[in-house]
Amino acid sequence: MKKTYLFLIIGASMLAGAGIFLAQGFFDNKEADALLVQDAGSAPEEGIDLLPPRSQEHIEEVENKDTAFEETAEVPAANCTDFYCYEKHYQNMVASGTISAAFVDLKVRYDQDTTVRAFCHPLVHVIGRAATKKYPDVSQAYTKGDHFCWSGYYHGVMEGILYETAPEDLPGVINSICQSIPGRESYSFDYYNCVHGLGHGVMYVTQSELFEALALCDNLQGGWEKESCYGGVFMENVITDFENHFTKYLKPEEPL
Repeated sequence: MKKTYLFLIIGASMLAGAGIFLAQGFFDNKEADALLVQDAGSAPEEGIDLLPPRSQEHIEEVENKDTAFEETAEVPAANCTDFYCYEKHYQNMVASGTISAAFVDLKVRYDQDTTVRAFCHPLVHVIGRAATKKYPDVSQAYTKGDHFCWSGYYHGVMEGILYETAPEDLPGVINSICQSIPGRESYSFDYYNCVHGLGHGVMYVTQSELFEALALCDNLQGGWEKESCYGGVFMENVITDFENHFTKYLKPEEPL
């Protein structure tokens, strides 16, 4: 009887903790949504977190924007009031400086700026994607990373790595992408971030088609690897529900 009560208490505590975590995430997203609505009038088409749709016209448009941005002076981050301004700021910092400097800058602003705090995870995605232009090898890009804001840098790296990969080619290469990450045999945190990050990446290449993304994760060898990839898919599905970055597999009226 005592053991039964103990299990009930532990179970109730775990459920309560999960509820607090989900509620906190929900209210954090509410803050982010409010800021996005405020800036919706000037928001570009490509959305907030994932890379833009994979049409050739859109890819060329984005490449032209990137080139034009690199030829101009750095965005004055002190005057930034929205995600898109900070996105350009950190793209520029990585392109013209170092990844570590971008993280130092972000951490200082995190304590001072509610916009940075609300969009911290998407912003470290931005740093991760920008890093792959300098370090196209996964293991090399990972050595430059930081776990700040829920390891979003590593998720962004995987999005950048998969950027040029067509969905139909993924089953043949998906098992090799994380092979060079140290600690594979011991399921290190970096290795977890890689296979979990694959879930974020395949959501991009399938344009947030949840079930197609899960099917791509099925191509991974190993049950632990598959589960970690599934987790990345589900996480990306949750955090993509922003203006111009919508997933049809969430109901806004039923966020939990």
